[in-house]
Amino acid sequence: MQVTSVDGKTYTAKVICTDSLADLALIKIDGKDFPYVKLTDITPRIGDWVLAVGNPFGLGETVTAGIVSALGRDIGAGPYDDFIQIDAPVNKGNSGGPRSTWMAMIGVNTAIFSPSGGSVGIAFDILADTAKRVITQLREKGSATRGWFGVQIQRVSPEIAESLGLEKAAGALVSEPQPNSPAAKAGIESGDVITAVDDNTVSDARDLARRIGMMALSRFSRVPSSCFSVSTTLMPLSLSVARASSICCGVISSEGMIALSCS
Repeated sequence: MQVTSVDGKTYTAKVICTDSLADLALIKIDGKDFPYVKLTDITPRIGDWVLAVGNPFGLGETVTAGIVSALGRDIGAGPYDDFIQIDAPVNKGNSGGPRSTWMAMIGVNTAIFSPSGGSVGIAFDILADTAKRVITQLREKGSATRGWFGVQIQRVSPEIAESLGLEKAAGALVSEPQPNSPAAKAGIESGDVITAVDDNTVSDARDLARRIGMMALSRFSRVPSSCFSVSTTLMPLSLSVARASSICCGVISSEGMIALSCS
């Protein structure tokens, strides 16, 4: 692989590892003292001005400007979709380029929506915080691990919400816990509605999948081994569960629920 900088210098690089679910790769470039942009921890606001940097259609270094149009977009790319939508012109060749405010990098260009193949003002970026977590795991352990506790889930309809006494149709309905999974060992049942994770409200089934998946990206422990690898352990997390006749709260780990109480 060859990487060409803005001043025309060419460097040899190699792919260290990739994560297809996040559409990110970690590469190593032979060289030193490269300039860089800082990945911010702050989620941008709708309406914030942003810059997109890339090499559209191979024309060369290009910067375009626009605003953040929306957050939390699901474009059907995978189970953990959580994209920033922006209206700055982005075309083929912009993927992988930084998306920045005036002070820091808020995302990575990854996709566009276009019936023609060119920019129509709808582009999508990976959040900088997601990129940071994924790249940290790729660098430190060679792969990105996501949380899993073993349930098949679906949306909560207004009828289901009413039958459970929920104020609104939100959360994730458990259609079936998978055999021998942490959820099954915990006592999670078909028909339960997971309404919160770590005291953070779950809006729908896809939101739950994103929250659980991201857990392991921020909660992992390094364990020395005989080769260059580490083991990942999902730390306990708290769940709020609505059941047909009660509300349950508990803490779940990779081995199952430590405590589940219903009232």
